[in-house]
Amino acid sequence: MPTTMLDQATAMIENAWGQPLEALEVLGVRRPSDDPLLRCAMHTRTALAITDNAVTVQPGPSSRPVPAWVRA
Repeated sequence: MPTTMLDQATAMIENAWGQPLEALEVLGVRRPSDDPLLRCAMHTRTALAITDNAVTVQPGPSSRPVPAWVRA
């Protein structure tokens, strides 16, 4: 079961087009004007992937000590 928005978007796209994401990525790049809805869905998924990666990379608040001048 999909757990993140990215997983949910991937599952929705694969279910709607009935093909694995890898095949759809090739179609979206080669012929973007043939299926504008696929192109839009892939752009949305790409934005979610970027956001998901940015959130994953960000260190949590407890990962580094707070400088003394901030605590004062």
